[in-house]
Amino acid sequence: MYGVLRDPEAALFVEYDGYWRHAEEGGMALDAAKNAALLAYAPQGSYVLRINHAALEDVQPQENVLWVTVGTWRRGDHTSLLATLEDLMRQIFVGMRGVLRGSVLRQQTPGVENGGGAFSIRAREFSISAAAQGNSTEEIGRFLAMRGYDIGEHWNKVVLVSLSIEEQLDPMLLWLEEQGLSKVQIQKVLAGQPRIFRLNIEDTLKPTADWILGLGLSQAQLAKIVTGFPQILGCSIEQNLQPTTDWILGLGLSQAQLAKVVAGFPQVLGYSIEQNLKPTADWILGLGLSQAQLAKLVAGFPQILGYSIEHNLKPTTDWILGLGLSQAQLAKVVAGFPQVLGCSIEQNLQPTTDWILGLGLSQAQLAKVVAGHPQIMGYSIEQNLKPTADWILGLGLSQAQLAKVVASKPQVLGCSIEQNLKPTADWILGLGLSQAQLAKVVAGFPHVLGYSIEQNLKPTADWILGLGLSQAQLAKVVTGFPHVLGYSIEQNLKPTADWILGLGLSQAQLAKVVAGFPHVLGCSIEQNLKPTADWILGLGLSQAQLAKVVAGHPQIMGYSIEQNLKPTADWILGLGLSQAQLAKVVAGFPQVLGCSIEQNLQPTTVGSLAWA
Repeated sequence: MYGVLRDPEAALFVEYDGYWRHAEEGGMALDAAKNAALLAYAPQGSYVLRINHAALEDVQPQENVLWVTVGTWRRGDHTSLLATLEDLMRQIFVGMRGVLRGSVLRQQTPGVENGGGAFSIRAREFSISAAAQGNSTEEIGRFLAMRGYDIGEHWNKVVLVSLSIEEQLDPMLLWLEEQGLSKVQIQKVLAGQPRIFRLNIEDTLKPTADWILGLGLSQAQLAKIVTGFPQILGCSIEQNLQPTTDWILGLGLSQAQLAKVVAGFPQVLGYSIEQNLKPTADWILGLGLSQAQLAKLVAGFPQILGYSIEHNLKPTTDWILGLGLSQAQLAKVVAGFPQVLGCSIEQNLQPTTDWILGLGLSQAQLAKVVAGHPQIMGYSIEQNLKPTADWILGLGLSQAQLAKVVASKPQVLGCSIEQNLKPTADWILGLGLSQAQLAKVVAGFPHVLGYSIEQNLKPTADWILGLGLSQAQLAKVVTGFPHVLGYSIEQNLKPTADWILGLGLSQAQLAKVVAGFPHVLGCSIEQNLKPTADWILGLGLSQAQLAKVVAGHPQIMGYSIEQNLKPTADWILGLGLSQAQLAKVVAGFPQVLGCSIEQNLQPTTVGSLAWA
């Protein structure tokens, strides 16, 4: 309020700290911090007045702050209320005498200053009205206990002074029960936000509840919202709730997403659009996110709108950039895992990155891990990361192999050992692999640990067996080329197998090809297989000879034309062979094209090749 202090520009802040926590050490510390914040932004000479019922011990003096302790009053006894008011005014008169305006001081009667208890008629009428409005704390306590509310020792935490049982408390309890709140939930509302019990049900509470349900929420969700954020019932629909939801929808969220946001984080409806929501949304967009990404982010993690830009968001993003990520990677991290911005740098982020680096990863690998799988920053070291790393090492991998696994597939650290990792490892062993072979598979292709047995691994293994391979050959295929378990049957494996059969191979020859060179199933038909087959045919081989080459030496399909096949063929021609002789060489001994010119062919006797 203005106009009561000597400085006409100064403001007097008055706060009634009736809640019991204000008398605790933590509460006093918070109030002191609030005092400092208020005075920091208020005009020079402003003052804070705090009124308490409990005696405050060890209160640290603050400049321009007066802490006042007064007694309570008895229901229906305006004299006791007047006594409390007189005591309050007396302490204010003494404690703030030097800062109150002269006209205010002159209004204080000699009776108040001297303890005589003189008040204006208007003040006396107020005290009589206030004292007669409700029931005493003791009466309210007995009523709640009779209604089955287990208030017990927590009763002192509930501030319901002078609330009318008949006109306010009882109707409100019935209304909350009708909304689906349990007694435990209502007790939580009583303890946390008793002020809503003074609101009018028909004029305020019911319209607000109907409005919330109208967003698409269920009755159970309404009950949860009222329990967790009862303040929402006191918000104005026209001035607060409707404008805020309109703003959220304006970000690009659907009505269903809005309902999910409100159900999961109703506190968002208590924020100011201009001071909180819009600045935060603009800041997030400024990171490089698109409007669609912002909408998705808010829909999935609306809590981010409650974070302070200066104290939370900016320090965290600066820290992430400091790991070596680019601005584009930071935007991707925030879009994919916005929860990272709610993690504490000191308690979560820094310890996690230190732990990852401790596995043996480089700073560049760490940056790649965070950019590719930022969810890892939300895992608990003791409950998730360390147990999983120890389990992987227990398979027989070395520390260096573990580091490689984490660098290439950090998602594996988020898998459950009991529900995912162990069943998958047991299934792979069940194919006929040894423990050492399992370790080799995981070290070479850690992605396998993230696949579903029923949806991915088993169907793929069954398909390979269906080609005509034995169980032992399947085990050899998985050991030598575990990546095959990650390919789609319909999009990769079957088209490749059909293409090989189309060269003229039999089903038995196809099985032999896959057993001998399973990597062929990972080759692209258009980019690898077809160009290689066309090149071989271009040497002068017939289609039947090509089929025989592929059946007898399928590895040739994995050679690079430019780096292996063509240089070797040119070298052979350089020996003096004709094109027809080269074709005969390749048809009869295709393995020659896989030999190194420098290490194998050149040292070999030229005559042994010219014989052909």
